[in-house]
Amino acid sequence: MGLSSECHNLLASILKEQKAESIPYQVVNNLNDNKPVDKVVSQFEDILFSKFDPEFDQKIEDKTIALGELLRKEEEITKEIGRLRKKI
Repeated sequence: MGLSSECHNLLASILKEQKAESIPYQVVNNLNDNKPVDKVVSQFEDILFSKFDPEFDQKIEDKTIALGELLRKEEEITKEIGRLRKKI
């Protein structure tokens, strides 16, 4: 998973303001006790640095199942070839 280029640019801009402790950043972030800008930055970072991607994990699972089916078919065909060779 990751961020689109627009989201990445937004995060970079916010982080720049956060690091510089700019006046606008401080004003907006201190509108209430929840520190809304810091909360948004944290959510962006969670997405950006996520170790899990459900879509990718699903693709891996699907491909693993498909591979298992192919291996099972290969085994069946190999057995059939063995039986046919014994008849020759």
